Amino acid sequence: MFDNNTGILFNESEKKAFEKWVRAGGAVVGIHGATHAHKGANDDNVAEWPFWYGMWGVLHKTGPKKGPSGKRGYADTIIMNGDKELLSTSNVPMKWRLNLVEWYFWNYHDSYRETDVIATGEVKQNQPDLPANYPVTWRHEYQGGRIWYTNMGHYAENFHQEEFIQHLLDGIAWAAEKEPR
Repeated sequence: MFDNNTGILFNESEKKAFEKWVRAGGAVVGIHGATHAHKGANDDNVAEWPFWYGMWGVLHKTGPKKGPSGKRGYADTIIMNGDKELLSTSNVPMKWRLNLVEWYFWNYHDSYRETDVIATGEVKQNQPDLPANYPVTWRHEYQGGRIWYTNMGHYAENFHQEEFIQHLLDGIAWAAEKEPR
């Protein structure tokens, strides 16, 4: 589980071991800043580790613009995918409000097309430059592993909100459903 990790996390041998573990069926959960790790420092914001980029399906491009009244940390409504077959939507309301958010702008990887979007945010009021159906949580199988990611969780206060905690627990349960070989 990667919770708001940024920067370079693994050296070359650790990267190889992690890739091997994921390919053997490893489960990975990422929260918010995980997509900010292993990214390039140049203006093109290229992935320093392409596997990491593909695993999440996105790479942090930029942080949010200031929201209403020139502030960050506003509330937005979260809409869960109506498909009750998705384990990670079963224990939270279909529509709920996250009290504090910070949404990223993305560089998308080809693997993102293979994701199941679990939740979107109603972001247009606060971030009009983001897409209308802005995905905030998704999952997919990537090179043998089970990957679950949410863009929620920037603020410590999020981890005290019941709906968000349950959403994380459901995501962890989905990712861990298949044991690594």
